[in-house]
Amino acid sequence: MESKDAGGCVRQAESLRGLVHRLVENTEGRTVSLGQLLEAVGMQAFGPLLLVPSLIAALPVIGAIPGMSVATGTVIVLIAGQVLIGRREPWLPDRLTGFSFERQPLKKGIAWAEPKLARLDRFIRPCLGFMVRGPARYLAALVAILDAALFYPAAFLPFAVEAPACALIVLAVGVTTADGRWVIAGYGLTLGSLGLMAWLFFSGTIPI
Repeated sequence: MESKDAGGCVRQAESLRGLVHRLVENTEGRTVSLGQLLEAVGMQAFGPLLLVPSLIAALPVIGAIPGMSVATGTVIVLIAGQVLIGRREPWLPDRLTGFSFERQPLKKGIAWAEPKLARLDRFIRPCLGFMVRGPARYLAALVAILDAALFYPAAFLPFAVEAPACALIVLAVGVTTADGRWVIAGYGLTLGSLGLMAWLFFSGTIPI
């Protein structure tokens, strides 16, 4: 029987910290690829498949690796795009899944993120489920594509990808845990990211 808090939200069974810990626990070797990381959390779940590349892009120790912003952004676009067409298990090209990097930055990044995710877990409960089911699922996929598309111009500037990546993390947390409050917050952060990128573009900061 499901238990609910005072706000009528179902208590969450799986923790974000545990989910992210799988990225280290379920992979091995001196290097790790994007494909291995996605397999570590399961290729059938839309939320975790968005969360993993978004988190990788946002962690400075990993996201700063040359080509990482473009690779993770493309993964997200492809995964979310296939959600829109109703594909149950996404297909990704070998060139993307084979994109690899040293394992040590991954371990350092996850070690840094785990305690922060553990604190976030206390504020996450499956709630406002209509925000992640039915047509709302397709809206989340569209917004994820929009956020990921911002990775490309953001790649021109150090740490600029943090804004759309954080918006995607919040959105992915909501989708993963069925907490509609986080989905709504993710939409708000997306608007902020769009405003930031527009300002950087029109100010000439982004050279495109």
